[in-house]
Formats: sequence, C-alpha cells, structure tokens
Amino acid sequence: MGLQIEQQENENRELELTVRVDEPRVAEAMRETAKKLTKTLRIRGFRPGKAPYHVVQRWVGKDTLRAEAVESIAPDVFREAIEQVDVVPYAPGSIDDMEMDPLVFRITVPLEPTVDLGDYRQVSIDLPEISVTDEQVNQAMKAIQERHALLEPADRPVQEGDVIIADLKAEKDGEVLLEREGAELLVDAETLYQGTPFVENVVGMSAGDERTFDITSAKGEDDEDDDQDGAVTHTVAVQEVKSRYLPPLNDDLAKEEGDYETLLELRIDVRKQLTEAAQKQADARYADQVFEKIQEGATVAYPPAAVELELDTMVEDLKQSVQRQGWDMEEYLRVQGQTIETTREQSKTSAEQRVKGHQVTLALVRAEQLGVDDAELEQRVDERLGQLGEQEDGVIDQLRERYMSERGRMVIINDVLSGKLSERLRAIGRGEAPDLEGSEEEE
Repeated sequence: MGLQIEQQENENRELELTVRVDEPRVAEAMRETAKKLTKTLRIRGFRPGKAPYHVVQRWVGKDTLRAEAVESIAPDVFREAIEQVDVVPYAPGSIDDMEMDPLVFRITVPLEPTVDLGDYRQVSIDLPEISVTDEQVNQAMKAIQERHALLEPADRPVQEGDVIIADLKAEKDGEVLLEREGAELLVDAETLYQGTPFVENVVGMSAGDERTFDITSAKGEDDEDDDQDGAVTHTVAVQEVKSRYLPPLNDDLAKEEGDYETLLELRIDVRKQLTEAAQKQADARYADQVFEKIQEGATVAYPPAAVELELDTMVEDLKQSVQRQGWDMEEYLRVQGQTIETTREQSKTSAEQRVKGHQVTLALVRAEQLGVDDAELEQRVDERLGQLGEQEDGVIDQLRERYMSERGRMVIINDVLSGKLSERLRAIGRGEAPDLEGSEEEE
C-alpha cells in the first residue's frame, strides 16, 4: 500500500512533505494492534488473545485503538516517505503534525545546504607591501644578545638590569592576587610591571631582604566601578642577585649564534627571517581577505538544523575545555549564571557564521577542483614524522599507523587542503588562478 505524497521546499532549505496514508493500511494496523492488546487485556468471557477484533475495539475505544495503531506505523511511514521522495536528509527529519482521520503526516526534512559562489573569480584585492625596518632588525639582534647574556652572582644591592631570584606576593583587600616562589625576574622598568614604581622599589634591595610596598592603580575617567581603585600590596623577598652581562654584537657572537662567520652574515639572515615571517603573516591575512570578499558575494542556503548541529559542536567543545580545566560543566555554567539553553542562544550568531563559512569553504574546494592524492598524503605524514627527530624504536611506526588511520588521514587531508585553498585564494585575489579542467573558459 503506497503513500500519497505532496512535497514543497520552503525558504529554510527544508522539504515539507504532506503524506497521506491509505485507509486500508490504517485498518490493517488497527487489527494488528488489537491482536497485541488481546494478549495483555483481561476481557470478560474471553481467554487472553482470543477476543475478536470488534470486541477489542469496543473495549478500548475506536479512537484510542486508531491512535495506538498510528503510533506503531509512524516510523515505517516516515522511512518510506523519505525513500519515496529520494532525498538524503542533511539531519534527522521530524513529524511536525498529523491528522488522524484520514491519516495525514506532515514531515519536515532538512536538506543539504546549497552555495552559489557567484562570479567569485572576479574578486581582486591589492597585494600588501612587505617591509622590515632597521628598528625591527635591531630589536631581533638585541634579543640574540639577551639570549646569550651571562649571569654572575653579585654580592651587592640590586641595580636596574640585574636578574633576581625572589619570592613574590600581591594582595588587594586581603585577597591574594599572585604568589610565586623562586621567580626569576629581569629588573627592567620597560618590561617588569611597566608604568608602575615596582622596579624602583626593588632597586637597592640585597639578598635576604624583604620589602612590602603599595602600588596604587588610578581610576580611569570612564570607570564607574569603585573597586577598580585602590592599592595592591606587593611583598618581595630577594633570595639572589645576579649581574647580567650582554655580549657585544660582534663576529664572535655571530659564530656562537649559529653557522655564521661575521656579524654582517647574521644580520642579513635575521632580516631574511623577519621578512619571511612577515610574508607568511601577510599571505595568511591576504587569503582571509579574499575569502571574506568571496563569502560576501556568495548566497548560502541552509536548514535551521545545520545551525543546531554547529551549536551541538560548540557546546561539546566548551564542555571539553571546561573539563580540562578541572570544572564540572553544570558547576561552570552555574558560576557564569548561564544554562545550556542560554549558552546556545548567545552562540547562535557565531554558529550561523561558522556554518556559512564552512559551506563556502567546501564549495570553493569543489569549484576549484582541489584534492589530496595518496602521494601527497604520505609526503605530509613523512614531513610530520621528520620533524620529531630521533625517537625510540617503534615510536615512528606507531605514529605513522595513527596518522594513516581513518581519523588521522582526515586530519592530514584537511591540513593539506587548507594549505591548497589558501594558495588558490591568493592566486584568485591576484588574478592568477589557473584555468580549471573542463571549465567553461576552456570549452
């Protein structure tokens, strides 16, 4: 017995089905339900399972019997309706309403999101200019000096530029804000509690000294909370004082830093590394800008279920993050004054953005015919394993097996595809994207 189905796609990328069930099928289901009921009902004058259908119907009531029969066949009707319209649901569908007589189900089926990228290959963005200043190079050279600094015990009071080993404690209104033992600190006013008199209070102390002092944080003009005002009490107990010697920037330092013969070689390489790092950051930003421009011009249609699935993922990620910090999820939400429901509601906009971004990404990968073959997969695995250096026997084999598992392969594939897509986005933005095989341009 077939189903009569009317279907219509709504504006939310959902298929709405009106499914009418033939009355003979309902009648048969009612008889099957009555047979099952006779085995458990105690009907006077009949042994269990022997009461005729019309007696059972009168005993339980026709409407009740029909309702139980409909409930029993609903899952099969739902499955058959999905098969008959020949769609693959993006997420589980639902029976939203029904009419009992005649029997009509109203079913909603979430459909796969669709993406129209538009004329995305016409997106063009000016390339950023990359430059590394002499000041940046000088700062990097200074960092190399500091990395090779020599520390020597100093039997004298603390001077600015020294390194001290000290116990620290900071309190405000009786509450301990910070407490550390044996902290190693560079006594430098530009880096240590910058903008406060912390360093000037420490200068002049000797090993074995303990000093307590207040640092007042001034209330800003826009601050309305009086608690932002007030003093923080610092207690510093100096254990050791060490003088700090920075080696001169010369050829000897260059040789100590690496495979360099002269300071000039080191400086040239430092500038090169800074330029490469700046280029890498600029490339990433440029690819993001091109993607954002493409996404602005794309039309993405997706069912509400896609957002709900994304919210499920976001809540689960939050739960795992909270648990890693030693919290129970319910306790964490209570402290935050939140519930799962309010958390989902507040995250809805972010979830919608993530769904759209994910769908545009998938559409671009397909449109640009990007993929990963076995050779590329194995090459990336070899690169990752090579970065580990020397390992104990069997460790590399175990890691390779993990990388080549189904889950591991997906992680590697996504990594490779992400790199390919970023490279292609930059090419699109520059107007240098290659022609696609079987594209309209070639035809």
